[in-house]
Amino acid sequence: MMEGYFGKDDSNELLKKCYENRNYKSIHGLGNTGICYIFCSGNGLYFPDDYDTFIDTVLYKDRYEWENVAIHLVEVAEKIVFIRDIRKSWYVTGINDETDTMDRLIDLIREESKGYKTIVVGNSAGGYMAMLLGSMINAQAVFSWSGQVNLRDCENVVEEYFYLRKYSSEQEYTKYYDISSYLQEANVPIFYFYASKCITDINQFNYIRNFKNVFSFAIDSDVHGHGLAREAYLALLISTMDELLELWRDGGNKPWSASNLNDFIVSRCVNQKAHLVFYKKNNRISVKEKASIYKDLLIKWVAMKQNGQKILIEEEYKDSVAIWGSGPICDLLLNELQGETKIKNIIESIPTESMYKGIPVVSLDQVAEKVKLIIVIPFYDLEIIRDQICMRMDCRVLGIDEVLETASFYKCER
Repeated sequence: MMEGYFGKDDSNELLKKCYENRNYKSIHGLGNTGICYIFCSGNGLYFPDDYDTFIDTVLYKDRYEWENVAIHLVEVAEKIVFIRDIRKSWYVTGINDETDTMDRLIDLIREESKGYKTIVVGNSAGGYMAMLLGSMINAQAVFSWSGQVNLRDCENVVEEYFYLRKYSSEQEYTKYYDISSYLQEANVPIFYFYASKCITDINQFNYIRNFKNVFSFAIDSDVHGHGLAREAYLALLISTMDELLELWRDGGNKPWSASNLNDFIVSRCVNQKAHLVFYKKNNRISVKEKASIYKDLLIKWVAMKQNGQKILIEEEYKDSVAIWGSGPICDLLLNELQGETKIKNIIESIPTESMYKGIPVVSLDQVAEKVKLIIVIPFYDLEIIRDQICMRMDCRVLGIDEVLETASFYKCER
């Protein structure tokens, strides 16, 4: 593997070589709906910024953000397009050597989405690009999680990111450093989600908060780009405009915890097309039901401790375990396994942070190759999660309830 500093600038020969690749892909879905989804990757595409991670994520796995959501839309979508900026520079130099400016990228997406009802989606830098693209191609709707609006007023990114700084005096590029006027003039519906305790999110939201075409939802969090559960993303993306506007009228003027917003969205947005996606409304459980399930789990855990028992991982798996889901139950498990088991990753559907308790947080596509066992905290969704894991990797999967009951391992076959 290559070693040394992985600079996201002109000195990085690997980055330069990979910029010769397309860095976008277009697939045709099964739906005869006329709907095209555009998914814009953000700066979380690969992390950390080193050669091994870049090679594994971009070259070997060919990763694009939002694939774990888009895979469940193939029966709804007629077309799905993914784009990524491997330079992590807010797409200021486009996505490849041919599509090397924002204007050329806009033209590319306009051509890809021609004749379709287009929905554009992104988080953070991807959310910024989603809002700009959606506005420029007159999309049916845009969904942006903490997308930036004015890069010149965003934590010094223009000074700190090489390509933004390199072109900071050239109007061809800088005309998109502040996209607020484009968003307002286009009047495309933008559903904007932001962390209400994150200074950066609040600052960027203030540029568009009074726009009539921006419908915002506040998440009670200080984490930039705080995401939602996959079923909530899906519920939003298959909903009609009337459903989305009604959702905003009823819930868009108050801060929500992420879990409560998830349930609110799913309970209100899943329409007659819901059977086409992976999550079904009648399979959902409420926050109250989840609390009851976890309470029963904790009672079993306490009983186990009182009996002098300890969670033990079989020897062949001890050095290569991942945990699906973070939070209090995960914390208890980490304390239980401390010193005896190597936890490689914490897995989240849409990671909103890079580390948790000193452990790398990754999406399923980024899980360490040598993981042999995944323990699932949200065990009420075990079959759904297990199926996703088994489609992508050969490992063993247990719900946390099975771990407590020392149930037999479930073997995933390719």
